[in-house]
Amino acid sequence: MTEEQVFTLDCKDVILREFIAADVEAFHALTWQPDIYGYLPGWNVSKEQRENWLLNYEIPGNKQFLKGVYEEGIGDDESWRRLILS
Repeated sequence: MTEEQVFTLDCKDVILREFIAADVEAFHALTWQPDIYGYLPGWNVSKEQRENWLLNYEIPGNKQFLKGVYEEGIGDDESWRRLILS
């Protein structure tokens, strides 16, 4: 898989895919909904914090996980959660 390709699982009714930089706006808006931050305290951070987290933690973590899966066939127990509903 090249960097331009986005890992996607098409499950018919639901599509899961890794985060991409273009998700910042939508993900930030989602995390500011009371139903989200009511259950996930601390998720309603500034857009700059959300962007930093997505670009410098989540996306690189996705790439590292997928590289391990493709090259070694392994992944850690929490990496499967690094997908977003599309």
